[in-house]
Amino acid sequence: MKFKKFLSGILAISSAAVLLAGGQTGLVSGASVQTVGLSVQNTFKGAQDGVYEVKVNKQIDYSKLPEDDKMIGFAWKEFGIKSGEYATKIEFNLSASKELGKWVGAFGSSTTVSPEYWTMTKDLEKSLSGTSATVTWEPDAATAKTFAYQLGDLKFGVWWIDCGQFTVDSIKVYTSGSTSSTTPAPTPTPTPTPTPTTPTGKVAGDANADGKLNVRDAAFIAKMLAQGKGISLPAETDFNGDGKINVRDAAAIAKYLATGKK
Repeated sequence: MKFKKFLSGILAISSAAVLLAGGQTGLVSGASVQTVGLSVQNTFKGAQDGVYEVKVNKQIDYSKLPEDDKMIGFAWKEFGIKSGEYATKIEFNLSASKELGKWVGAFGSSTTVSPEYWTMTKDLEKSLSGTSATVTWEPDAATAKTFAYQLGDLKFGVWWIDCGQFTVDSIKVYTSGSTSSTTPAPTPTPTPTPTPTTPTGKVAGDANADGKLNVRDAAFIAKMLAQGKGISLPAETDFNGDGKINVRDAAAIAKYLATGKK
């Protein structure tokens, strides 16, 4: 993994502290995720037997995605999904000038369910061999029926991708109205990462004291440091073990979550 670019992005996390102070981040399920300034380019749109495809042809530079929101949004209405149908499989077709490599991210969608009007998958990971590949989301029926197909957005999250720059070539949505015999591609599953502990048995890096180590802890560290409250963080926040609590601990947590290594 090209960790230097990844690390530089994490070290800049404190610049998003104003948003984090409000508890909103594109990395947290249920948050008020903002659509990155992208729009679907309808060079082609077609639907047949409940299969809807939009040619996007949108180039993405990972390093330029906002630190507080790395989810790329596409308006559901662009697909023209018929009333009464719901998504059963969503394919994001990607390409790059070199091997795509490891992708870490998530899928999400606006919903019609209050109070959050939003749903999001767990963090996922997939190795994308070659210069083109498809990343697939197969939402369960109960969830897909709540998607805001007329007014909301479909989201593709990119927490990391080895190639750095890539193109979203097209997005294909299969719905409950599809008679396609296409065999669904398996949905990538999270790679479990062992949780490190301190000598006292507490979860190392657990800055927000919820008993877990996840991206919320990195965000919480950045927020508290930006507010000048770093001194109130618990001792286990010192994830890299240098005897200090600073943004490097947030970076170390992010690295560990992405690679499984300190």
